[in-house]
This record gives sequence, C-alpha cells and structure tokens, in this order.
Amino acid sequence: MAETVKLKVEEKALEPNMPWTITLTRELPLKTPHRIKYDGIFDWEGLYRMIYDWMMFRGYYFEEVGIKHKVPNPMGAEIKYELSGWRKTTPYMMEWIRIYVIFYDLREVEVVKEGKKKKLAKGKMIMEVYGNIETDWQHMWDKTMFGKYLKEMYDKFIMKKQLEVIWWDRLYYTMYKLHTDIKNFLDMENRTNSYYDVW
Repeated sequence: MAETVKLKVEEKALEPNMPWTITLTRELPLKTPHRIKYDGIFDWEGLYRMIYDWMMFRGYYFEEVGIKHKVPNPMGAEIKYELSGWRKTTPYMMEWIRIYVIFYDLREVEVVKEGKKKKLAKGKMIMEVYGNIETDWQHMWDKTMFGKYLKEMYDKFIMKKQLEVIWWDRLYYTMYKLHTDIKNFLDMENRTNSYYDVW
C-alpha cells in the first residue's frame, strides 16, 4: 500500500478520469475504490437518506458536491451524483469519503409494497467510494515556501508510518463498512463483510 501513496503539495484533481470532481490540496489518496454495480429496482431516496444518516452518525459533515442530469432518451435518464463527507480527526488531519454515482437507463416505476403503492427507480447504477486524508487542513504551513517544504518533510518522514498504519487503515475499513451497508440496503447477495468489526 505504501507504494501507491504520493504526497501532494500542489493543487491537483482527485481523479483525473472523472471530469466532474472537485479540487482540493494536500491529499493523500486511497486510490482503490470500493465499487458497487447494480441493475434493477431500488429506492434512491431511501439510499440517499441512509448514506446521509450513516455519515452524520459517525461525525462526518455531509454535502452534495454536484449533480448532472442528461436529457432522457427512450431507455431512460442518465444522472451523475457526487457526494462527499469529511470529519476532522486531529488538528492536523481530516478524513474525506467521496461517493460517485452514475445511473443509466433510469426510469420511475410504481410498485406495490406491503399493500401500498410506492414510486421507486429502475435502472443501472455504478457507485464508487473513494477515501482521502487531507493533512494540514487549517493551512498553517502554507504561509511561506519554507513552511510548505517543512510540511512535505513532516508528511514524508515523521508522519508517514502513523498515516499508513493507523489513519489510512482506519479510513479504508470505514469505507468498507459504508460499502457493505449500501449493499445491505440494496439487498444484494454478496452483502457480507468479514472485516466489519475492524476499527
């Protein structure tokens, strides 16, 4: 895992292949996303509420960063969502969880559930959960070039082990828990998680 981690001091987009991402500075990304692919009927409003409640319960500040809606074709609509949540773990570090959702062939359907009619969504969904640790979120080191250099040395040599062994590991398994809870909500067959009790 240490090989995939690169320190960033300059401004850089989180995922260059995602044109609708936001830009932040000083991120230490976990590049491997937790991906969910789903095709069928689902309750998007309920899933959105579940993600919001999940993040708020764990102390994350939740925000909807962006949404893109293409003009529907006969097969259905295409919608892209970008959601994010962050929490301050220490005065120096902040955790980010970012969720990218793409819907294809999305249509509204009416189903009868427990004797009541309910409007749900039907279509294909791809969801990716990414994580980042942002260091120096208060921008205390940014005031001078020497401060930026010291911050880079601090991250590379002093904080490196702590970031890799404690903070990245904790964030990875926190994302894994969210991934599992989303699969549970969608009632997917592979919804188990053998690492749920880690962290």
